[in-house]
Amino acid sequence: MNLGYRLSRRASREFDAIVDYRRRVAGDASARRLEADLIDAFGLIASQPGMGSRRPDLTMRRYRFWLKHDYWIIYRLHSAQQLLIVALIDARRDIGRLLRQSGAPA
Repeated sequence: MNLGYRLSRRASREFDAIVDYRRRVAGDASARRLEADLIDAFGLIASQPGMGSRRPDLTMRRYRFWLKHDYWIIYRLHSAQQLLIVALIDARRDIGRLLRQSGAPA
């Protein structure tokens, strides 16, 4: 199964913020590598959407979680042909609290 994928508005904002932060603290080359690694991870998840873990301790939604570098990629099937990247959250943060605060259904 090889689905397309798209980022939600939230995930798109988080992706930009993550890459911008890396650029500020580690430089352009590091930011470009992180950006490429995350994009590669999105493609990998789209090709194998069942690879992530369900987290019923965090949400009853059909979200899956995949860790890449220090970021949880939270995603779900959007349609038969497309995966939706719902959020990108720093793994050091309280994911459950952030999902509840952001208005993402738990």
